[in-house]
Amino acid sequence: MVVLDASALLAWFGGEPGADQVEQHTPCCCSTANWAEVVQKLTARGVGLGDIRSAVSLLGLVLEPVTAEDVGERIQALVA
Repeated sequence: MVVLDASALLAWFGGEPGADQVEQHTPCCCSTANWAEVVQKLTARGVGLGDIRSAVSLLGLVLEPVTAEDVGERIQALVA
């Protein structure tokens, strides 16, 4: 399963270049941290929560949590 970041999902929502690439990789997943950014930016643009929820179903988007362990592993990789 392909992991998407916030910029890819925002491109898809906005019909921007690269949106077709997102559609080619469904179902897909995204971290909850990236998803929070997507929801914040879309609601600031006036997109309703119902439309955002519908997109989750349309894309077959699986939201994966970011854990403290994930963060610790990333920090270790950066300082190694």
